[in-house]
Amino acid sequence: MLRLITCSLVAIVVAGCGHGAGPRRDAAADRSAIEAALQQWPRDFNAKDLAVCALFEDDVVVAYPGGPDNGRPAFCRKMQRLFSDPEKRYSYAEPEIREVLVEAISPRSASYGLCR
Repeated sequence: MLRLITCSLVAIVVAGCGHGAGPRRDAAADRSAIEAALQQWPRDFNAKDLAVCALFEDDVVVAYPGGPDNGRPAFCRKMQRLFSDPEKRYSYAEPEIREVLVEAISPRSASYGLCR
């Protein structure tokens, strides 16, 4: 009896999640867009172009080991200072992307994972 109740609840939850979910996201298009953005980022970085900030949403939290967490504005200011220093030179290699996983959560959001 407990198994029947559990199965029934799972069926109701699964059915409820799909109901009214709206249009489906195009996972292949999302995957391509993510890969293109990840490939473009080192090109922008190496050109000292602040377009590097475009990779991140406004509400991102950028975390570096041993450093404080920062939002997008602080990250962009840091990149601007880095790019404006003529004494320093940096380069960023293009990523070796093996797989991008796209999981739709709702019509307005998606979860992305990058596997190496």
